[in-house]
Amino acid sequence: MGYEYSADKKELSYSKPGESDDKKIIHEENKNSTLEYLDEQIRKIPLKEQLKVCKLERYVIQYKPYTMIESGMPIFDGRESKVFPVLDRASYCRGEGGISDGKTNVVFWLYDGSSQKKDAYLYVFPPLEEKTAVGNRETNMKCDYYMIDGKMKFTRNYGQSWFDGDITKEELDETLTFYHFPVALPIESIFLPTNKRLPIALFYGEEPKLKILPANSNEWKTVIIPHTTTHDFGRGITKRAIGFVSESFGYAALGTDWTMSTGESKRCYLTFDGGDTWTQKPLPLDCSTKTLIDLCMLNEEVGVVSLNDGQWENFPLIYVTRDGAENWKQIKLPYDDLGEGFYLIDIVSFKKVNGKYTLILGQENESVKQAVFTSENLTKGWKFLEIREEKIHTVG
Repeated sequence: MGYEYSADKKELSYSKPGESDDKKIIHEENKNSTLEYLDEQIRKIPLKEQLKVCKLERYVIQYKPYTMIESGMPIFDGRESKVFPVLDRASYCRGEGGISDGKTNVVFWLYDGSSQKKDAYLYVFPPLEEKTAVGNRETNMKCDYYMIDGKMKFTRNYGQSWFDGDITKEELDETLTFYHFPVALPIESIFLPTNKRLPIALFYGEEPKLKILPANSNEWKTVIIPHTTTHDFGRGITKRAIGFVSESFGYAALGTDWTMSTGESKRCYLTFDGGDTWTQKPLPLDCSTKTLIDLCMLNEEVGVVSLNDGQWENFPLIYVTRDGAENWKQIKLPYDDLGEGFYLIDIVSFKKVNGKYTLILGQENESVKQAVFTSENLTKGWKFLEIREEKIHTVG
């Protein structure tokens, strides 16, 4: 999505997000992308003079929101200077017009219209609203990850900066092959908190192992929950959920697919020391046709689990506990209020504020749409509140 001016056609075009993007990306108002502000900035570019020097046979000027130029790259820096220099290619590449600091800015691309953009001239302007110009809030969650060339990187600031995950190419390849999905991890198997006081955690490997980055630490730790091998479960552990409520208290759930010959199996695990040790707890309807989807604990006692009902329905079965996962009770959510064609899968969040429980269910990484349910009683009286849209992990 963005604006593009073509010299050949002498027209300004706007590329709309694709239909598939609309399901996965939330397009919010961006004051740094208003036509009035962009018009004011683009007029500062000495276009005629620069075209004479750079000798482009044809040219395109393009703007895309939330542009981050890699630190150290040459630019035309207009954030403090009111006048841009006119430079040939060699002078520009030497950084005589300025050097990028890697931050998010308003950037115009001047290039020949090719898809490579390898010889583009980048004109950088200050954001109109600097507090919103952090990373890319449109395509990144505040805490997010991406995978490239066998590496996994994480961010806690919308992609403004990234740090390495402690996972090798071999481990990542094995994980993606096991999940039969080469571009992302199952949303339930990775915990990406916006709260910096909580750990980041993910399951990886064919045999489930945990990588945990404790809060306020740069050192990842690898944890294997006891008795969670394929041998222990009788088949591959394909269902995995992980999360933390505090620096010390966390929860995990592991389960298998269902087969007619062996059924299925699922178990819950709680940690009270940041993931170093785990205590096994039961999950409802074990060894049935109801496979695990997701688990979320509100605190050490209260939690919720979602199960696939085994009938190809659009909504999960929901069970709650109020005694630390020792016992579970099914609750009824008013799914009929959601309308025809709607579906829900994972647990986005589970909270209690001012005596009222709020449970939010989502559509995994397939859509930004989520359904909000509330109740003043954990086991009954649940009401549908609203359908909302919230950022999800996007690939690419």
